[in-house]
Amino acid sequence: MAFVYQLGREGLHDSIYRNSSFLTGKCLDVGAEGKQSRYREHLNVDEYISLDINPSHKPDIVANVENIPAPDGNFDSILCSHRLDDVRHPEKALNEFH
Repeated sequence: MAFVYQLGREGLHDSIYRNSSFLTGKCLDVGAEGKQSRYREHLNVDEYISLDINPSHKPDIVANVENIPAPDGNFDSILCSHRLDDVRHPEKALNEFH
């Protein structure tokens, strides 16, 4: 089981690397666990903002992804690689991203 999990994570890492050019401007990394996101090195953005619900991860924004405390249109791109399966109402999170 752990081996399958690692393959999935490697594929995700490669996918983010290949598509990182689509992330531009001010980027919100949802569930980033602070500034030490494993994907941060692949991002060439003007500003990187991390969001996590857990304050011990020391993100820039501590919040639930269903209600991001930022004005509409505040971010140019959003990276969310793992967190929607942990969200009670993922449709609310996706609406918030939009």
